[in-house]
Amino acid sequence: MASQTLRLKLQAAAGAACFGLFLYAGWVKRWEPFHTYFYLFAWASFLWVIDRTLASRAGISPLSRPRSLARLLCLSTTFWLIFEVFNFRLSNWVYLNVPTERWLRWPGYALSFATVMPGILMVRKLVDSYLPRNSLPPGGGGRGWGGASPPSRPSPPKGEGVFLTLGLLMILLPLLWPRYFFPFIWGGVFLLLDPWVAKKKGHSLWMDWKNGELRHTWTLLAAGLACGLFWEGCNFGAGAKWRYTLPYWEFSKIFEMPVLGFIGFMPFALEAHAFHQAASLFWRGRSAFQRVLIALGTALFWGLAFTGIDRWTVIEWR
Repeated sequence: MASQTLRLKLQAAAGAACFGLFLYAGWVKRWEPFHTYFYLFAWASFLWVIDRTLASRAGISPLSRPRSLARLLCLSTTFWLIFEVFNFRLSNWVYLNVPTERWLRWPGYALSFATVMPGILMVRKLVDSYLPRNSLPPGGGGRGWGGASPPSRPSPPKGEGVFLTLGLLMILLPLLWPRYFFPFIWGGVFLLLDPWVAKKKGHSLWMDWKNGELRHTWTLLAAGLACGLFWEGCNFGAGAKWRYTLPYWEFSKIFEMPVLGFIGFMPFALEAHAFHQAASLFWRGRSAFQRVLIALGTALFWGLAFTGIDRWTVIEWR
């Protein structure tokens, strides 16, 4: 056991060393492809370090399940593309120094967006591993990414209509008046999906709150903020990058993000959890033929979203 722990720690250290090398090659020397694609190199090493640390501390290794990982990567890209589509109306961020070759650009989009959900869910588990173990939240243990709640959970409480109404308002108001309501987009998806997750007996944070269980929520909020800081740090020195252009609150930036913008990463983590739960529950109930149709529809959505990004979000080509 001691030798295995030492091996895992050495593997984590090797991942950290790789990150340092990528930082030197991409930021300091600006060698290609490390400069243009620094974000991808940084996140690959970051996820490896988190995985090895989780394996050492809690016996959990999400990256050791290739099929589950592949599904999550695809789900993560789909999840983030929803916000990219919102951004066609909001115009809160733009992309710079993007490769002109589509065969490089589109896979780059997909891989970059694929880091979102694994990052949040893995960092949440890491944060949880440092807390006392006397009251694990539903879905907090095991080898997976955050699993469904136990089947003994009570029926969802009343109040679903309030959640859905608030969620719809938080989605529609930014689309109608983006200058004034754009922050609401970070939270609306959670309010729309979490009641459905509760109804289907998944791991609903709303149900957690009703039962006085806040551990999963707090660890998600912490994970969202931590990932946000790392995302923005990686973006700052990368060749291909994003830049925020908010209608106000442009003062006091950290990296490319206004300080107040970091608040949005916390409810965004709740949205990632709700979307992951909802998608997992929905997928389980589908037949093989239906899953093929979902995959084809998802691929079409990716293509349309990537085309929109090229047209409306990219403002500077490499």
